Amino acid sequence: MAKNYSCGGGSYATKVTKKMGTFAEKLFENIIKSWNLEYRSASKKEEMIFHVDYIINNFLNYKLCKIEVKSTKSPGRGKKPDPSILYIELKSVGGYTGWIYGKANYIAFQINNFFILFDRLKLLNYIEKKIIDMPLVKKSGIKGTLYGRRNRKDKVAIFDMYNVMNDLDYIKIVKN
Repeated sequence: MAKNYSCGGGSYATKVTKKMGTFAEKLFENIIKSWNLEYRSASKKEEMIFHVDYIINNFLNYKLCKIEVKSTKSPGRGKKPDPSILYIELKSVGGYTGWIYGKANYIAFQINNFFILFDRLKLLNYIEKKIIDMPLVKKSGIKGTLYGRRNRKDKVAIFDMYNVMNDLDYIKIVKN
């Protein structure tokens, strides 16, 4: 069964954001292939309900390590991707729980041609402490804020990637 790359965002996602998501997933897949890791793509149910893109055998102390892959984000539509921007989805566009509350063991964030992996539960704990003091704003891409789009039910927390990397343990994976 072929991978259905980057189906996130549903009807709200633009061609550009879907292309970025597909590129990130293919890049991640190429990296894990270069490490000769045994893996499989997540099923549609695993992607949509559990927020998982890949399941890798015997990886990072898990028999079956579940990974959610995130592409580099832009501060706003039509703007250049910025690897220092970290968006954390608290609620999806449909108002459902965001991917941070999914079942992935690790979230893989693309930075150029490599990925930074954060333990999802440690990242969740970190952001839940931080969002208490974050203001809700109407403009996307402002680090240290919460953002929700008009006429949608989503909510994201926006962080500086490098600050989070300074505060949390992470794993960098590159092509072998």
